[in-house]
Amino acid sequence: MGIGGNELGSSTSNADLWTEDLAWQAVRGQALGRQFCTCDDHYHLFWAALRAAGFVGSMSKEEGALAEVLSPLITNQSRILIAAAADPASLCTVMRIAGTRTPHVAVLDKCAAPLKLIDEMCAHKGVSAQTIHSDVLETQEYGKWDIILMHYVTGFIAPESRPRFYAQLASLLSPNGIIVCTYKKTPPAKSADSDTIETAWRESTRKALENSPTALNWEAGELDEKLALAAAGRTARRLHYPSGEDIRNDMIAAGLVLIDETETPRNWTFGGNPKIYAEASSILCARRAR
Repeated sequence: MGIGGNELGSSTSNADLWTEDLAWQAVRGQALGRQFCTCDDHYHLFWAALRAAGFVGSMSKEEGALAEVLSPLITNQSRILIAAAADPASLCTVMRIAGTRTPHVAVLDKCAAPLKLIDEMCAHKGVSAQTIHSDVLETQEYGKWDIILMHYVTGFIAPESRPRFYAQLASLLSPNGIIVCTYKKTPPAKSADSDTIETAWRESTRKALENSPTALNWEAGELDEKLALAAAGRTARRLHYPSGEDIRNDMIAAGLVLIDETETPRNWTFGGNPKIYAEASSILCARRAR
């Protein structure tokens, strides 16, 4: 059974089938993060719990804008690669947008933890999805994918790896294939304000996790230790986060042709305080030349 099929009966709508259970994902994400996450900052230990707590919105703010971009591109024959995923959100979003269409969708990540969570979710729902445990830079499926979706992936790529990263993405596209890249438009990073923002993020995250209705169990000292690493990792990424101009230039250098850019409604802040930090986002599309 390929992705998009289900064993739950024809009365189950596509939107219902691909609705996430955030409370379940928080508990399983924590367990799988402890067992399988290989990220230096324990990224997948926290992510699902933070979504369940309402601290981060994942793709919710962008789904309408993404639907306008993706829906005209998707057919029953489309081969879609989700390049990196923190949880099942990208997969569920794509399949809700696909509606009754049945594209082949695969989720790739270099960390096994989110892939295990996706596998478990699909097993519970009676659907199947391809998961690929690999670094994008090491993936050997050249010329295969009609659409590559990246959601907030650009900030995780080291500056020195970006030229090779975009060249690799171009090589994975089929002729005339399209990259759909949602990227954060972050405030200019300054080393001088990093400590303030890092402290605000750590404190806001701790508060969200402690007040979450999801029943998570943290070992003594675990939350403080892992949050410190997570906050430091976030700060390190932010100091090297690429601008929209950087991303566009990297895509052009990789031989991709820019075709469209769409602003999204995202306006994320710490606790609703834009004076500390605020983020917007855009969806950038680029096509592989023939």
